[in-house]
Amino acid sequence: AASVAAGAVAEPKLAGTPVFSAIRQGVTLAKQAQAAMSAVSNTVRVVQGLDSNPIAALTRMPGVLRELGHVAAPIGKIAQALASVSDQISDAAQLARAASRAVNSVRDAKAALSSVNIGNVAGSIDTAARCLSDAGGAFKAASSATACLASYVATRRAL
Repeated sequence: AASVAAGAVAEPKLAGTPVFSAIRQGVTLAKQAQAAMSAVSNTVRVVQGLDSNPIAALTRMPGVLRELGHVAAPIGKIAQALASVSDQISDAAQLARAASRAVNSVRDAKAALSSVNIGNVAGSIDTAARCLSDAGGAFKAASSATACLASYVATRRAL
């Protein structure tokens, strides 16, 4: 066992505690959600480029809707994962609030595309793109909190 120098205070190691587990799960889900958001945002940009060919854009809708479902799942779980520590750790609360805003925006994007047809495909895609931009903005606003929580996980130290 490592000894602590005289007068030094040992920093608590919290790996394996419920707090650590909740934060690790929240950070992992946030990383998954951000990667999935990037993928679906790229897909939506590609479909936006098909505005002169609404039939081609329509053929992409099942894939876009599937990707939106893959984004919503991890985002929806972030606040749940952090619920037990959000009242104690402000960074966890900030990430949980960002996730709540982001999941609502992703749901709005999915709703905009769920009733798409040949006559409204361009407008629906534009609406979905704005919603995804809002979701990304929510995560961007919480990026320093996410980084702090990720650092906590990486170093397994107290916040």
